[in-house]
Amino acid sequence: MAIKLKDLKLSDQNPRTISEWGMKTLKKSLDSAPWMMKMNRIKVDENNVVIGGNQRLRGLRELGYEEVPEEWVEFFTDLTPAQKKEFILKDNMHSGMFDHETLNELYTNEELEEFDFYVPDDVYDDNFEGLDDDEDGEEKPRRLSDEYSPFNLVMLLENKKALMAILNKIKAELESDSMEDSMMHLVESYKPAPKPKATKKTK
Repeated sequence: MAIKLKDLKLSDQNPRTISEWGMKTLKKSLDSAPWMMKMNRIKVDENNVVIGGNQRLRGLRELGYEEVPEEWVEFFTDLTPAQKKEFILKDNMHSGMFDHETLNELYTNEELEEFDFYVPDDVYDDNFEGLDDDEDGEEKPRRLSDEYSPFNLVMLLENKKALMAILNKIKAELESDSMEDSMMHLVESYKPAPKPKATKKTK
């Protein structure tokens, strides 16, 4: 039996937002690997309100889906309001960090690019707020040939607070609410210093 997406309701209590680029990436994933929906189902309560998977529901609708297989949706009809509230929050929390050495051992750069992998904000600790999801551009963080992402290099250099101070200053100058805009502005404005010209030795 198919589930009609028009019958499912987006939650007005979802604390998680998604950027334009994030939604584009999500839709690409839904389109290229729909089989994963069986492993990560949209979770719905007894009132057909989504308590887990609001962005996936939005993505599916934007892709033109009107209905989905029943196995893509999971219903929970016996949760208390307190349990729903707790689940909604915890379902949007991410603990743990990526081990970049292990990533480099298990995946090639090509695979990470194909899977649209980037370093998300869960790699940052409490002293670093990470990046907002309000980005407007099409670009995304890319891995480098030396096996580190730009954000991982920042972590290795332990310049998190200094970087955040610079980004917050740029953010204020741009009158923007997006830390991603500040990061992209910083990247685009960077120009490597010209290499000094070699001088011929005089005999």
